[in-house]
Amino acid sequence: MSCCLRILGEELDVDSLVAEINIKPYKIWKKGDRRFPAGYNSNEIFCLSGITYIASDADMDDFECQLEEATEFLLEHHAAFKKIKTFLGVDQVVLDFAVQLQKAAINSDYLPPEFLGLLGELGIGLELSHFSYVDTD
Repeated sequence: MSCCLRILGEELDVDSLVAEINIKPYKIWKKGDRRFPAGYNSNEIFCLSGITYIASDADMDDFECQLEEATEFLLEHHAAFKKIKTFLGVDQVVLDFAVQLQKAAINSDYLPPEFLGLLGELGIGLELSHFSYVDTD
């Protein structure tokens, strides 16, 4: 999963939202749930409830494909996502791209105005999570 849509809220009823928008989520959690499975040496809990949807399965080093797939995902579910920004308990909706930095002096990612306009219309924030280049050779 290289691009995901996260919906977060302190008072968010995740079960009601999932039923309302009728799109299969990748992950659901509730405020107070353990962040890690039993056996991990951590007792961290979620401080917000949330839902994650996969917007793109493209590789982290293929930002153009991620952008194309995420755009298709948002357009396909446009009506459902339009409901999210007014759903009771939603504090934040973020589309997060996982981008692998390339072995180059400068790394840049272009986001066309049509895509940014779509995010704005749907009330979705944007996050670019950059991961260091790892030479596997």
